[in-house]
Amino acid sequence: MIFDCDREPHHPSCFYLFNLKCVRHAADNTCASQCNQIKQFLDFLEQLEIGLEHVSTEVVQKYLFGYLFKKKKLQASTIKIHSTTLFSFFKFCFERCFISERVIYFSVFTDEYVESQQTYAELALEIKDLYMTNSDIKLLCEHVSGNSDFIRKRNRLAMMFGYYAGLRTSDVASNPLLTVAYFKRCIPNVLEGGELPISLDISYINKKSSKKVSLNIEFALISAIHDFIYDANIQDKLTSNTPLICQENGSALNDDRFASRKFSEAVENLIAAGNINNSEVKKWRKRHFHICRKCFATNKVVWCREQGLPPSIIVRDYLGHADFGTSIKHYIYADWLLNQHNNKEYLTFLTADETSLGRKFMKKSAIEM
Repeated sequence: MIFDCDREPHHPSCFYLFNLKCVRHAADNTCASQCNQIKQFLDFLEQLEIGLEHVSTEVVQKYLFGYLFKKKKLQASTIKIHSTTLFSFFKFCFERCFISERVIYFSVFTDEYVESQQTYAELALEIKDLYMTNSDIKLLCEHVSGNSDFIRKRNRLAMMFGYYAGLRTSDVASNPLLTVAYFKRCIPNVLEGGELPISLDISYINKKSSKKVSLNIEFALISAIHDFIYDANIQDKLTSNTPLICQENGSALNDDRFASRKFSEAVENLIAAGNINNSEVKKWRKRHFHICRKCFATNKVVWCREQGLPPSIIVRDYLGHADFGTSIKHYIYADWLLNQHNNKEYLTFLTADETSLGRKFMKKSAIEM
């Protein structure tokens, strides 16, 4: 629910969100996102002492361009999402006669204009700040908190599933395929003479698409899972059907934002420890759990190149995307790859499905099937 400055329910937005959820049957995440976007806009209007009935194209332009783009430095794609939400909200208000109908333009600047304002150098610097190395994620995991050894190790695993497996925050907690029994079948106990695999193929349910996603995870995550499921102080709390990321009593952890919250807590702990300089503090302030998924995608491009595999097929499937264009546009830090490896061939490699490499992979896969 959204409240006005007098702490009374803001009726237009409350009715809009009710309609969005109960009439249009939008997902909970969609409702929550639009609620936050509308509240942010209303807070902006309150600062300007402008009522909803007095909003014009000029006010919308000040908000989208002056506030979101210039001050908050949001990407054009994110601003378009805010713009679309505001368009739907005002359309609803006009139709329900909450405010008098008028012409308001919500797309107040073009992509070309945005690109002219935000230079390539600025974008490259932003990516450099957001991307997390192996050392970064290990440092963050050292600052994960918890009241018990179980909770601390579980929370570290949540971070690692984002970075090393590319899971969304909604896929981490109580995923139906990621059970203790599943990992005990895949990962032997080294204390009983078993040997840890260097890499491992796993599957999980992508809750956003409700599809099964298969991917390859590396040793760092395998080792962490092993230490959790075979810990002498933890084993008694984990039954065969227990989800790997669960409550301490073994019951399901029904919290789609769990990993995001634990990431933010760890960042605050890291900053509070006072062992990083101001520049690093600013970097960590910009980061959030979903960045882990983007780092996973970027790292898998490097892995694909080392293995001779096409990222347009492998990374797309690992992320659970239908189109590799989504992976490139929103997830892979191509600028970081070019800068870090000083190799422009990565641009060609990212379109490997159009090369002999991609065709060879598809032919080999067809034979194996």
